[in-house]
Amino acid sequence: MKRKFITLMALSFFGFAALNNGSGAYAHNMAQDEFVISKAEAAMAEKALFSFSTYAWEAKFEDIKEDLTIVQGPECHSMADYRNDCGFFDQNMVEHYFWDDDMILVVKSVSTKNFNGKEIRALGIGKARDKDNVVANVQKFLPDAKMTCLSADEAGQGDGISSCGAEMGEGWFTLLFDSNNQLISARMDAYHFT
Repeated sequence: MKRKFITLMALSFFGFAALNNGSGAYAHNMAQDEFVISKAEAAMAEKALFSFSTYAWEAKFEDIKEDLTIVQGPECHSMADYRNDCGFFDQNMVEHYFWDDDMILVVKSVSTKNFNGKEIRALGIGKARDKDNVVANVQKFLPDAKMTCLSADEAGQGDGISSCGAEMGEGWFTLLFDSNNQLISARMDAYHFT
């Protein structure tokens, strides 16, 4: 997918827009009206990205499909059904979503229901499931991440679901927690792609 000049991020609580001018990605803080991304921030985003799986953003589905299994769903039954609304697991139960006619990688996610108390490598979560412990582990893994947590009322993710997250270069990660403050999922988006 060829991204044009300005791509807006979907998560309003970050208050950021992203700009890709062909020479690299820069985060634009609309509140402060300045562009901010350093080599350290790019390295942090890369560390977060590869904590989920070894595939880079915009990896093409055709190039890595042999390593993946389709996530069964209403319209997703076999690898022949691949399309933008199908997810694909790797061998570590990390779900990958692809987008556009070129089917490029734009989202990676993990769901705790697929780990049954086992360690989650993504974002350094480990075996933590309680919100305080998960946030502490992620902050330890990404000490410079500027995480923001929202209550269930603020997050808009559904009944009783709260969230924490941080912007990562042109993208962001999001942690979702149930009404008992137990981790539901962790997701990383490359950029706002819809």
